[in-house]
Amino acid sequence: MLPNQEFSCSYTEGLFKISWIPLGDPGTEMMMVRWHLEEGRTDMAVPLLEQLLEREPENMEGRHVLSMILSGHRLVSDR
Repeated sequence: MLPNQEFSCSYTEGLFKISWIPLGDPGTEMMMVRWHLEEGRTDMAVPLLEQLLEREPENMEGRHVLSMILSGHRLVSDR
């Protein structure tokens, strides 16, 4: 697991539930990505992730989130 985040995965009734909670500075790009995803704006989150990965190709958190989005997964907020 990457520092400054909480991650869990569960499977119930044929559905996977993935919870991802970054615990860092709310001004970070990943916090902005999460906000867009929570609001259902994947069209806004994907370009931010792509820009981040252009600058930081080894950013595993960004890579993982982008791959989950492109695979059709949605963020489920426990709020």
